[in-house]
Amino acid sequence: MADKGASLWRLLLDAGVESPETATSESILRAYRDATNRLIAQRVPLATAIFLFFVGSASLLEWIYFPERRHSLLLIGAVELTLCLAQLALARRRPDVGWPVAAGFYVALAGCLSWYFANASGNAEMHALAMSLFLGGTAVVYPWGAQGQAAVSIATVVAYVWALAAGTVARQPEAYDVFVLITSGLVTTLGAHLIAQHRWVAFQHATEMRRAAVRQRQETEVSNALLNLAEALNATLGDPGQTAERLNEYTRTALGFDWTLTYLLEETRQIFRNVAVSGPRQEVIDEIRAVELARGSLPLHDALEREDLVEIDDRDEQSLVPLKLMQRWQARSLLASPIARGKRMVGMILGGYVERRGPFDATQRRLLKGFAQHAGVALENARLIETVREADRIKSEFVATISHELRTPLNVILGYTDLLGEQALGDLNPEQQDALSRVRLRSLHLLDLIQDILDINRLESGRLPLHIDDFSVGDVLDTVRNAVPPAWRRPEVELRFDTSQDHLVLRSDRPKVEMVIRNLVHNALKFTDRGTVEVGVRPRPSARAVEFTVHDTGAGIPADELPRIFDMFRQANGSKRLVEGGGVGLGLYIVRRLAEALGGTVTVQSELGAGSQFTVSLPVEPPRAVLLQEFSD
Repeated sequence: MADKGASLWRLLLDAGVESPETATSESILRAYRDATNRLIAQRVPLATAIFLFFVGSASLLEWIYFPERRHSLLLIGAVELTLCLAQLALARRRPDVGWPVAAGFYVALAGCLSWYFANASGNAEMHALAMSLFLGGTAVVYPWGAQGQAAVSIATVVAYVWALAAGTVARQPEAYDVFVLITSGLVTTLGAHLIAQHRWVAFQHATEMRRAAVRQRQETEVSNALLNLAEALNATLGDPGQTAERLNEYTRTALGFDWTLTYLLEETRQIFRNVAVSGPRQEVIDEIRAVELARGSLPLHDALEREDLVEIDDRDEQSLVPLKLMQRWQARSLLASPIARGKRMVGMILGGYVERRGPFDATQRRLLKGFAQHAGVALENARLIETVREADRIKSEFVATISHELRTPLNVILGYTDLLGEQALGDLNPEQQDALSRVRLRSLHLLDLIQDILDINRLESGRLPLHIDDFSVGDVLDTVRNAVPPAWRRPEVELRFDTSQDHLVLRSDRPKVEMVIRNLVHNALKFTDRGTVEVGVRPRPSARAVEFTVHDTGAGIPADELPRIFDMFRQANGSKRLVEGGGVGLGLYIVRRLAEALGGTVTVQSELGAGSQFTVSLPVEPPRAVLLQEFSD
C-alpha cells in the first residue's frame, strides 16, 4: 500500500497540483482524476499490444479456415491498425485526456468488430464471445472506473445489436447473446467501480502520508536550522557585532533570500541603527549602513510593534515602507520580524528578494520568527557578556591602580622604619625597637598581600605572560632559599632544601616556578609550629617531568577540606578566617593557576596532626599549549 500510495502521489505531482501540506479535498479529487488520465495514457501501449495480439491471432484463424473472408480481414485489419496508431500518438501527445481517448478508441473498435461480423456473415455467438472478452480486457487494463467501463459496455451492446440487424447469423435466439453482453457489461462495470474505489482510498491515504511526511520534514528542517543558528550565535556571544553579522548572513542563506538587514534600537536616541547587512551591491550596503531610522518613522515599525511577522508581497501594493526607498534599496518584496527583549521591541530583522514578488512560504515565515526570537536572546546575552567584560576590565584596572598606589606609601613606611631601626635618626630604647619591628613585620605582611592581589588580578585578566627559558633546579632553589624573609621563620622550625638534584634542567618560566615553590614554602611555614619544612626534588623520566615537593610537620588538613584548599580565599588549615600571619588564602590558588599555566599539576597529601605534602609536577619541556600562549603573549 505504501509503494502504491507513493506511486499515486508521484502521479499527483506530475499533474502539477499544489503541495500536499496545502491540498484540499477538491484539489485532491482533481489531482486523482488527472493522475487517472495519465495512468490510462501510460497503459495505452500495453493495451494496444494485447489487442493486436489477440485480434491478430483470431484473424489468422479466420484467414486459414474462411478464405472467402480474406478481403474483409485485410480491410478491417488496416482500419484497426490505423486506429491503434492514432490512439498511441494521441495518448502520448495529450496524456491529460487519457480515458476519453481510450474509451473513444474502444468504442470505434467495437464498431469495427461488429461491421466485420455483419459483413462476413459471421456467427453471432462468436461475436458475443469476442465482445465479452473485449469488455473483460478493458476492465482489467484501464482504471477508468464505472463511467468509462459503462460507456464501453453500452457501445458494445449497441454495436452487437446493429450487427444482428446488418446480417450476423444467430443459431439461437438473439436474446441470449444480448443477455450475456449486458451481464458482462454490468459485471465489468461493477469491477471497474470497485477498483476505482480502492485506488481512490489508496490515493487519499498516500496524500495523508505525504502530508505527514512533509510536515515532519519541515519540522526537522526548522529544528535543525534553529539548532545550527543557536550554535553559530553561541560561538560569537562575546562580540555583539559579530553575533549580528552571523545572524544576518545565516538568515539570508537558510531562507534563500537575496538580502537581509538587521537593525537594533538605540534606546537613548530612539533610532534604529543597522548593525548587519548582506546581499545587495556594495554601494547599497554603504547607504544602508549610513542611514539611521527614527523609531516610528516608518509604518513598518508600528506594524512590528503589534505583529510578530510583517509581509510585503509587492512593493507597488503596500504602504508600510516608502516605495522609493524600497526601489533604491533594491527590494521588491520583504518579510520582517521584530527582535524582542521580553515584550519590548529592541530591533528587527528583514529579508526578501530583489525581483521576486508574491507571498513567502510557511517555512520561511516560521524560520524568520524563530531566528528573531533566537536573536533577541543571543544579542541580549552578548550585550551582558560585553558588560561583564567591561566591568571586569574596570575592576582589574582599579585593583591594579589601587595596589600600586598602596605599595608606594607602604614602601615609604618601610624605608622610614628601617631608618629608625638602624637608629639613623637617633637612639631608640628597647620598647621603641620592638614597636618598630612589629610595624615592619606587619608592613611586609601587607606588602605580600598586595603582591598576591596583583598576581591574582593578572591571572584573572590573562595579563600574566610566560617567558620560556632554560635554567637549573639548583638556581631556583637557591633563589627561593635566599628570598625567604626572617618574618616567615620560627625558631622551632627547620627549613631544609634538597640539593641532590640541582643538576636537573627545566625549560619553563623561571620566575613563575620560583613563585610556585615560594608560596608553598610560605604556606608550610605558616602552619608549622615546630619540626621541619623540607623542599625536595625528584625526576620522573617516564613522564618527562620534574616533581617539587614541600613537606611539613604541621597540623595537617582535614580530609573534607582537601578538595577546596586551592580555591580562592581558602586557608590551608581549612579555616576561612584570617589567622595570625596567615594572609587571606590566595597563595595556594596562585600555585594551582601558575602550575596549570606552565603545563603542570599540583596535588596534596595530608593527615590531620601529622603534616602535609604538596607536590608540583612540571614538564621538562613546555607543552605545545604553553608555547602557543607564550607566542600569543
